Amino acid sequence: MGVARIKSMLDDPRPDEPLLPQPGTPEPSDLPAPAGEWLVEAAPPQPAEAPTAWDADSPAIGVLEPPEASEAGGRSCLRNCLFTFVTLVVVLSLLGTSIFALIVIRRDALLQQAQRQIAALAAPPTPFLDLELQAQATPTAAPSPVPGGDVVEPTPEPQPVAIPTEAEQGSASPLNRIALVNEDGQIETIAADGTGRRVLTRPSDGSRFQFPAWSPDGSQLAVVGNDEQGGGIYVLPSSGSAPARLERQQVYYSQTQLPFYLYWSPDSQQISFLANHSRDAFGLSIVPGDGTSESQLLTTGSPIYWEWAADSGEMLVHSGESGRQASITWLGVDGSEENPNVGEPGYFQTPGISASGRYLAVAEQDGRGSVLVLIDNSNDARRRLETSGSMAFTWSPTTDALAYTSGQPDAHPFWGPLRVLDATTGAVRELTGETVLAFFWSPDGRQLAYLTLNERRPLDEFQAGRDKDRRLVKLSQPVQQRPAGFLRLSVVDVETGVGLRLLDFQPTAVFASQYLPFFAQYALSHRLWSPDSSSLVLPLMDGFEQFIVVVPTDGGSPYTVAEGEIAFWSQR
Repeated sequence: MGVARIKSMLDDPRPDEPLLPQPGTPEPSDLPAPAGEWLVEAAPPQPAEAPTAWDADSPAIGVLEPPEASEAGGRSCLRNCLFTFVTLVVVLSLLGTSIFALIVIRRDALLQQAQRQIAALAAPPTPFLDLELQAQATPTAAPSPVPGGDVVEPTPEPQPVAIPTEAEQGSASPLNRIALVNEDGQIETIAADGTGRRVLTRPSDGSRFQFPAWSPDGSQLAVVGNDEQGGGIYVLPSSGSAPARLERQQVYYSQTQLPFYLYWSPDSQQISFLANHSRDAFGLSIVPGDGTSESQLLTTGSPIYWEWAADSGEMLVHSGESGRQASITWLGVDGSEENPNVGEPGYFQTPGISASGRYLAVAEQDGRGSVLVLIDNSNDARRRLETSGSMAFTWSPTTDALAYTSGQPDAHPFWGPLRVLDATTGAVRELTGETVLAFFWSPDGRQLAYLTLNERRPLDEFQAGRDKDRRLVKLSQPVQQRPAGFLRLSVVDVETGVGLRLLDFQPTAVFASQYLPFFAQYALSHRLWSPDSSSLVLPLMDGFEQFIVVVPTDGGSPYTVAEGEIAFWSQR
């Protein structure tokens, strides 16, 4: 059968047409060949045994190569096999040579290492000190410049540093933290930049707290806490977190005589406090800060103001309004009275003890009103200085200088121009003629912060002193204005009289109604100034929200550190 026929059958097979020729079917040679198509004749039938030799006249079926091409392919295959064999022999020879060379090199390296180890064992040991001396004697490469032209100097040899004891660290390291009452009535402390938040009480304790007072050494906070049954005093460690059981921190509790004001002794050992005593009187008591004994009632009266002596052994107490029921006396911590007739009180609040302890400041009555009196403890001499309707005063924490305001009978009590008295010379200087509501000494004694009413008038400048030849001081505009703010915070340098307006603000209700009217007493126990005298902390209202704001006294931008109703700075 021809190839063309087989191809045609494969392209279009028919089930009724067998692939092999049938009897009576004409041979392909009898059929006409299609145009353009080769016709390859099949070989005639051969015997069953294979042919023994190629024959041109009788080729194998389907093989198109002539016998000469097959013989050439056989010879080419032989040559390829011989070439492969020779290549394999060469590769094996090179591989063997490489392995032998590696063995020889490795053997030499092992021999050299063994020789070095033997030599090191035989040599005498080198002292450690000699190695240090060699390192010190080794020259150091010169410092190379860094990008920008700066030269990095070699690091100096470290020197031994004396490590302070735990007691020394506690007394010398700065605390510089702010205690605040948050929106839930709980106590927190934070760093001056608002970081390092520590929650000291929780709402789950069942109490709301107010007016946290730092101990002078900064290790503890005394707070007033009220619950549904009564009120108490709690002493909390300033470090760490909220105690597991609040009642363990309780040093005083009463269901009827509720405390409302705290004031630590200078040695951080005792807490003096005011509590409701009867319908028309308060009770002044003390209690140990560690709660080792019960509280002790020292005196009663209404109102009561006092300042601790530096030795923490007694207090100068002003009790009652002016008149028969009023007194100025020294009270010992055991309740004993010493020199009960310091003076006949006029209309004032807190008596004062100068930084040196030499002078006392009180107000006494005379026929025209209240007069400011300085008492020299060294000789009991009295100096009467100024008469007015009412007076408020506080001593500098560093010098014997007394800041005071005096109110007139027909004006608001205690409000008036701010003046400073030098107790040693008797000289008086007016720092501002504005109507000052409250004032606060900086811890370094160089500045006085004071509050006035924002009278909605341009205050571009004010007279720094009384003398006409003193220059006018330009005030900076408030960095952060509160549209509804009715208080204005300013600061003045006591020595130069240079003033700076810092902020107009709306205070929180607690600050305006409880702290501000009794600022001279709170200034002794609850500080607004930072320990380094660079900033003040204030509670501000903005709408219905309350914020704790730090105000730099150099005119920098105030910034919010937390939410809360009132806050006070640690004394160190």
